[in-house]
Amino acid sequence: FIWKMVIQKYIPTNTKRRPGIPILGVKFIVAHDTGNLDSTALQNVDYYIKSANEVEASAHAFVDDRNVIECIPATEKAYHVRRVVLEDNQAFGVDAIDYALGIELCYFTDLERSKIAYNAYVEYIRGLCVEYQINPATGIVGHYKLDPTRRTDPINAFKRIGKTWDDFIADVSHETSQTKEQQI
Repeated sequence: FIWKMVIQKYIPTNTKRRPGIPILGVKFIVAHDTGNLDSTALQNVDYYIKSANEVEASAHAFVDDRNVIECIPATEKAYHVRRVVLEDNQAFGVDAIDYALGIELCYFTDLERSKIAYNAYVEYIRGLCVEYQINPATGIVGHYKLDPTRRTDPINAFKRIGKTWDDFIADVSHETSQTKEQQI
């Protein structure tokens, strides 16, 4: 990773945002964006910590131009896709909460900051794909695909920096194939 380390700043367990329930496995990744222009990873995680008992909504990690902060371990469930939607079951045969990691992209008014955050997001997700043996072309899905009547993320952030969903998958895939070649 470009980042020397991933920061772990966890939401307290046994709260609405982090129930502390083990994830049943990692079969796919759900790509999100925060929907909060100019908010950092740290600001989002701090908000989740302060509001831990207010709502069942969370993610595993936030990525910005300076940090990758994991706020729920990949071994636990995060509430990042509603159970009442059927698209995750139709596409993957399981609920996203039980089998997917939710990763949030922070984006900014400053285009350069957004591009740096995007590159870190691509790199972090690429690392997850390698770690969990996920094919980016079939194992990454946008939140907008799983909850199309309510969500448009991460397309919000991608549009700001001139990227499409296909660009994102190609960027993650390119990085993933280079990593595999380097390991051989």
